[in-house]
Amino acid sequence: MVVLGLVSIPAALSLLYVHAFGVNLVHHDEWIVVPLLREHAEGSLSPSDFFAQHDAHRLFFPLLVLVYLGEATDLNTVAEMYGVLACLLITLFALLAVARRTLGRRHWSFAVVALLIFSLRQRGVMLWGFGLVSTLCTAFVVLALTVLSLGRRGGGVAFVAGLAAATVASFSAFQGLLVWPAGLAQLLLDPARRVARVGIWSAMGVAEALLYFAGYERPSELRGYSYLDFLAEPVGAARFFLLLLGGSLSARPAVALPAGVALLAAWAVFAVVAARGRKLQALRYWISLAVFAFAALASILAGRWRYGSSYALESRYATVSLLAVVGLLVGLTKLALEGSRAARVAALGVTALALVSVTRAYQVGLTDGPRSEARFVKLAHILRTYRTQPDGQLSRLYSPTPKTVRRLAPVLEQQHLNVFAHSPAKKARATAR
Repeated sequence: MVVLGLVSIPAALSLLYVHAFGVNLVHHDEWIVVPLLREHAEGSLSPSDFFAQHDAHRLFFPLLVLVYLGEATDLNTVAEMYGVLACLLITLFALLAVARRTLGRRHWSFAVVALLIFSLRQRGVMLWGFGLVSTLCTAFVVLALTVLSLGRRGGGVAFVAGLAAATVASFSAFQGLLVWPAGLAQLLLDPARRVARVGIWSAMGVAEALLYFAGYERPSELRGYSYLDFLAEPVGAARFFLLLLGGSLSARPAVALPAGVALLAAWAVFAVVAARGRKLQALRYWISLAVFAFAALASILAGRWRYGSSYALESRYATVSLLAVVGLLVGLTKLALEGSRAARVAALGVTALALVSVTRAYQVGLTDGPRSEARFVKLAHILRTYRTQPDGQLSRLYSPTPKTVRRLAPVLEQQHLNVFAHSPAKKARATAR
């Protein structure tokens, strides 16, 4: 009961955090939802609209959720923030279900996992409705790998469910496609190693990748660049990757960089101890989780490294890198319980890093929360008064160009959505009904 109580506390605190500091406001990437809501109101919305490429992503399932949730809530982005927390809760339950099987009992590490998944290091995602994109993708990646880990106990139904969850992940964000090599790693490490399942999983992954890249265009911001440009600067690229990994624990470069080095070293300890003890098969789920996390971080490196190290420390990337920390913690704990001294030392080190990180994230988050709320309240006022605002102010709502805000803000106003949802016109209309 104590462990269960400790597990539930981080989720409850995150709920209170969003309730206290969440602000109903469309800004930045979320503007892509507004034209879809307009088409939905006009009856012209089609599946191809959801499948359209946005930057490097196919956001079919997140956009589906955002449009119909927006239609039900007048595009209240705070409702989307609660959706972000729901995705994190699904991720946590899936991880703990496998951790319970791995460790054979409830363990103190469960509470650490919960603290990491709901760490306020992710506050930028929690307080942004569009954060639903990354958290939905991550939740279905973890669900797919979790269902896949059931093996014989799950039967064919579980395998089909794993394929379905992987499909949702694949068309939720670019990184979702990496669930297929991660799942393949798990299947190949399975002692049963069913050839039919390996073949079906691989074929499905290839088919969905081909569908994903059908008609794909290089994002405009990357034209003239190659995704492999980072290879020309291996030192800078390695630093960026370590910042991505350590960024799961801190947004400060001076902390994130050594944290990334420490986590990579701990993974090396895990790999050596697990290989020597012939435990790779038993820990295949946590290895597959790491395969996904490291592959996803590598894809972020390829697409973002040229923008500078600050991009590596964005809150949204911590959603992915935290999975590598969780997989490492549970894997090392299992090896430690089986008598490995090296694993015990590494597990304690990772736990200490995690606890210090979470504590610091709460301290910073509680200070930053009111500031974030005040800033977004001001931005909401700018959006409500967009007609009289200069371009410089509107660019704060969508940094590439204020023209997008000038073009789409009238849609929000006409349909009484978001900051215009409680306008006098809507109240009058509701009274007339």
